[in-house]
Amino acid sequence: GTGSPKKRRTAGSVSGWPGGRRPDRVVWMLTTAGIARLAASAYDTIDESDAGSWRRAAAFGAPMDVEKWSRPGSHSGRSVATTNTIARTTVTACAKSNQSFLSMKTRRAGRESPRQPAPAGVSARILGEWFDANLQPGRFKDYCPNGLQAEGTRPIRKLICGVSASLALIDAARQAGGDALLVHHGWFWRGEDPRLIGTQLARTRALLTSGMHLFAYHLPLDAHPEMGNNAQLGARLGWRTDGRLGQHDLISWHQFERPTSAQAVSRLLRQRLGQTPLAVGALDRPIARIAWCTGAAQDMIVEAAAAGADGFISGEISERTTHLARELGISYFAAGHHATERFGVQALAHAAAEALGFDQRFIDDPNPV
Repeated sequence: GTGSPKKRRTAGSVSGWPGGRRPDRVVWMLTTAGIARLAASAYDTIDESDAGSWRRAAAFGAPMDVEKWSRPGSHSGRSVATTNTIARTTVTACAKSNQSFLSMKTRRAGRESPRQPAPAGVSARILGEWFDANLQPGRFKDYCPNGLQAEGTRPIRKLICGVSASLALIDAARQAGGDALLVHHGWFWRGEDPRLIGTQLARTRALLTSGMHLFAYHLPLDAHPEMGNNAQLGARLGWRTDGRLGQHDLISWHQFERPTSAQAVSRLLRQRLGQTPLAVGALDRPIARIAWCTGAAQDMIVEAAAAGADGFISGEISERTTHLARELGISYFAAGHHATERFGVQALAHAAAEALGFDQRFIDDPNPV
């Protein structure tokens, strides 16, 4: 309809009320238009049961002008124009209130991020097959078994990764709600006592009672051209890998556009790894080609020097390493076994989580060596 709310009617309504059927009238009355219509009706509807409010006032002995208080089309003496003004004000107030409610609801919905469904998880077999397909452990003659080293009890929804399967890391992974643990240094090393006694019993008991699976990849994780420890260390240092050499291509090297100093390499290692390396050898010689292999690869300094490297980085150092570096005329940097091998497990866990759809987290068990 047109005109003021009090004059509007809806075709097909019951007893002149908008909304049609009786149940729909109740719904309509809760809308902005319905509230305004009821407010207008309160002003222009005469209570026929007792002849209007002027009669109620007269009953209490108040002097009343009957003609003034009984104008046609009004209630309590209010004119049509006054009633229209009141109705329009009611519509405006209701509309503003309704709009405020909708705006508040929209803001609240924007602040509340949609609840994400929990990942379904994958089996240890599927995750192990994905690891093996990417790392190809069968190509390596290693010092320990690569792959699933201990089987857990549940699907993997959250993978915890770390450098070594220490008791501290196992406890931290359990507290973090991990279903599986991925490490670079696992168990069952060649020549190690196979009996479950002492510290090995404590680690094994903690893992098995937690229900977590244990995956470990050693040389395959060092050598991977993208997710491997050597590739990741070079990326953290900002060095392009210009080539690889040695058994399983474990040694990476980079050719600088301009020769740099041993002091500059030491500063960069300290900034990126968080600890100062031990530098020995021909430290006054400019470094045009730098080579590296993470972990305990100090004896690869001989291969690196033979390939033309002026500097070599690894994790550990032996007493003999200092003599070799001096006699080979090369700078050697012991940057930390743990420090140089923190990045491969993180890259591998991230890639697996993206591919298979579960959560992952890196937990560091600090080690100065």
